[in-house]
Amino acid sequence: MAESSTHPTSEDGDVSLAQEKAPSPTPKQKTPRRRRRRRSRRCSRSHSCPDQEYSFAAYFTKVLKQDNEDLSLSREAKSLMDVFLREVFERIVNQAARLVQKKNLPALTQIELQSVVQHLLPGELSMFADTEGTKALLKYKRRK
Repeated sequence: MAESSTHPTSEDGDVSLAQEKAPSPTPKQKTPRRRRRRRSRRCSRSHSCPDQEYSFAAYFTKVLKQDNEDLSLSREAKSLMDVFLREVFERIVNQAARLVQKKNLPALTQIELQSVVQHLLPGELSMFADTEGTKALLKYKRRK
């Protein structure tokens, strides 16, 4: 009877380790990567989703890089600025809606929006917001 061995042998009696290990991929062969599905930022419905929250954080770095390329913001700073901007925006929208209802206007115009911004923002900040808003409105009208 033949002796039972724990290692498989070839015809020459050499131990064959090639069968135990799978061949490793050469540098030219790459293992296929799994593709991750990207989450859609848009709502599946045709209108905008009221329950979806939007963030202004992506714009903070863009605006900051326009002024000084060496500066950056931490996550906490972006989060705080995002909360602040949402709060100011919400105050402006609420005040503008009250003004439009009080005057029985069909729509919000530039004049009402300017008066709300001047009322809510202090001094030089309201003047800066007014000039930047006017520039944005003119740019929008030129594109149309």
